[in-house]
Amino acid sequence: MHTVGSGAEALKRLDEGAYDLIMTDVIMPEMDGFELCKRIREKEKFRDIPVVFLTAKTRDEDRTRGLEAGANLFLSKPISPDKLLGIVSSTLG
Repeated sequence: MHTVGSGAEALKRLDEGAYDLIMTDVIMPEMDGFELCKRIREKEKFRDIPVVFLTAKTRDEDRTRGLEAGANLFLSKPISPDKLLGIVSSTLG
């Protein structure tokens, strides 16, 4: 597991390694999570990696925008750790 502080850093880290799942927030410095997700989906080698938004955003418009950007799931905080682990496990198969 790796954590990064910005969307630009996430894109750089993706190019350096292999990942099974990407979990991101919407609100980040430099670029928001929607833009990050779009950029991830533009790269052929990342198209099949599940992208999960975990965010304080709760509006239907935000959820729709996240899914349209290419996210597999859009989860709103707060969420229990057990529920989050169950969702991640299910997403990874």
